Amino acid sequence: MKRTEVDIFYNNKKGLVFASKTKFIGRVTYTTVNPVILLKKENITDEVVGQYVRKALDISRNAQQVDKDLVGIYEYWVELGMKKFSTFSKNYTFIDIEEIDNKLYFRKWLHVNRGGYIAECKSDERKSVDINISDKDLGKLVQKELIL
Repeated sequence: MKRTEVDIFYNNKKGLVFASKTKFIGRVTYTTVNPVILLKKENITDEVVGQYVRKALDISRNAQQVDKDLVGIYEYWVELGMKKFSTFSKNYTFIDIEEIDNKLYFRKWLHVNRGGYIAECKSDERKSVDINISDKDLGKLVQKELIL
């Protein structure tokens, strides 16, 4: 079964970053699909956030696996003005959403002082909602998890 996942980052000045995921060919690791989707802070509403989550999940669902040797790692944080991911992680809160069957599973990630994130809970302890949740309710949930 193909994994469908999106990472969502929030910065109180810049807004939301939706990073759809795809797998590297022949590896168990994943990478971000280029480009990420940006939603400026002034355009954030519950409905729009829910729509962007679904758009990012569609990108992940339809993304082809990529060859790491050809594409390398997509460093979207550089496009957002950060030289290192550790700097990016100090400035953005982060959740991931994974679609499995008819559910969306949410997990919050916590910033660590050395840079980067650690999961707030184990995979089997994630919160979940039905995939048919309204865009508005999905957007509310995302914003609550990111503490907007």
